[in-house]
Amino acid sequence: MLDKGMNPCLNTSLALFNGIACFESLENSKEFYEQVKPKGVLPDAGEGTEGRFTELMKSFQSYADLKKRITDKDIQEVISEFSEEGFMTHATKIFCAMVEDGNVSEAMDLFQSTPETRINPMVIVYTTVIEAYIKCNKNKDALQTYLNMLAAGLAPNSYIYSVLIKGFAVDADFFGDAKKYLIEMLDKGMHPNAATYTAVLEGFGRQENKKAEEEGKEFLEVMMAKGFVPDTEALREVLKGRPTPVISRVMSIILSKFQ
Repeated sequence: MLDKGMNPCLNTSLALFNGIACFESLENSKEFYEQVKPKGVLPDAGEGTEGRFTELMKSFQSYADLKKRITDKDIQEVISEFSEEGFMTHATKIFCAMVEDGNVSEAMDLFQSTPETRINPMVIVYTTVIEAYIKCNKNKDALQTYLNMLAAGLAPNSYIYSVLIKGFAVDADFFGDAKKYLIEMLDKGMHPNAATYTAVLEGFGRQENKKAEEEGKEFLEVMMAKGFVPDTEALREVLKGRPTPVISRVMSIILSKFQ
């Protein structure tokens, strides 16, 4: 095809390299890349193209390995939908959410910057899988997938933290993880949205005892020591429809720091 001067479309090129990544070694993939590079089979990625190619191959391999590890039929369906919808659909959703939450510079670094700092495609895949587990109330699997992502050398972003925190905060067995990851967010200079930090404060309020309420006040104090300032109006909006006793306890926690 290339020898006849025909150029494959992007989807055809990516499908080809996906197959190579799944069935060939990285060295063989690089060898093939060198053969087709002069023919322009890959879109121009600017400086660092070869490094980006290696990253692409590793991402395809990681994606194939992740699909093999997942046995849950619901999550397999999510992976299938991800393949059909395409990377950019999910990447755009995450980018917009990060900008809306005030993490503009982080979003620009991950999605609009140089190839060296741009987000690894597998982060988007892991995020989609983690979000699917959370929606299915399978928090143990969500946590394990997140830990697998870290073990693969992939760094979490503010969107992943928000997904984990909101999911874990409503599960007593994982409430400690929700608190841990909210503090990690703040330590990294990320801005949790109102739904995210309210979920944790609501977790204290749902415990229906004075001790939990006092722990909530102490936790908020730790957050504010890291520069966090709660938006009480946004918090009230998130709490609409919640049981009145829960709202009262959460507001007690918040107002204790503004008296």
